[in-house]
Amino acid sequence: MSHTVCCIEDCDLDFELAAEAVRQVAPRAEVLRAISCQEATPLIAEHPPALVLLDLRLPRCNGTDWLHQFSTSGKPLLPDWVVVVVFTTSTSPGDRRDALAAGAKDFVSKPMDPRLYLAAVREVVQTWLN
Repeated sequence: MSHTVCCIEDCDLDFELAAEAVRQVAPRAEVLRAISCQEATPLIAEHPPALVLLDLRLPRCNGTDWLHQFSTSGKPLLPDWVVVVVFTTSTSPGDRRDALAAGAKDFVSKPMDPRLYLAAVREVVQTWLN
């Protein structure tokens, strides 16, 4: 089965690592990218993904605020079956709490080591996509 994964990520290296990890677990998955919340909204509306990997610290917006606006607006951007996993450098318990309250299914702190980063994304994809 083919899935679509949307990475909302402004760092090129982090996106490339995430895309590689997704393809290792789900070779037929289509991996889309938005580098800001402003890009993500129309991309997701046009290509609803099965999984969203959402960074918190994005240009001109916070990922949690972006996610929260749809859970409180009465106009959900994402169907109920779409899984959002926050994948961020933050280790703040407050960020974790806020992201989960806004609708994220999981909160993962990005490892700095590229091998650990790949492993973390693979685990997220195996858990939530397959």
